[in-house]
Amino acid sequence: MQVLPAVENKVAQHELQYTILPAQVDSTVADEMERITRKVGEQITQIGLFTVEFFLTNEGNLYVKRLSPGPHQSADVYTTATTTSQYTLHMRAVCGWPVAEVRVMDGAVMKPLRPEQLGAVSVQIQIKPDWHWRFFPEGSHLYGELTVLGPGQGN
Repeated sequence: MQVLPAVENKVAQHELQYTILPAQVDSTVADEMERITRKVGEQITQIGLFTVEFFLTNEGNLYVKRLSPGPHQSADVYTTATTTSQYTLHMRAVCGWPVAEVRVMDGAVMKPLRPEQLGAVSVQIQIKPDWHWRFFPEGSHLYGELTVLGPGQGN
């Protein structure tokens, strides 16, 4: 079992606004999140990726929000900022193949792109060649995702 570095999600009106890697929490909170995730992982029999989501109150209380089997949208940030993607990890685990240790190469922010942002994306893609753009097929709920790397654990 491997626990990936925690990410922080900003959600508004039940929609993901952005994901930050690594999560901007103090080390005691990060340690407790990892401890709980390991404990959950030891108790479930699922093979492959799963997500443990938490709520963190302003007072510093930590609550488990939900467990989700399989890939999760916010984990797409790993594709650009780490040595692998959540999809590769999941497939390797399900197939019973060895899974490499995930290393964070850089900090990152990942933002889902909505169809109404097409104009802004068209401009930014021309002037931001170092940004990482991922576009989805027509008919998808989202237009794609943007990941921007920054100072992280790998630097």
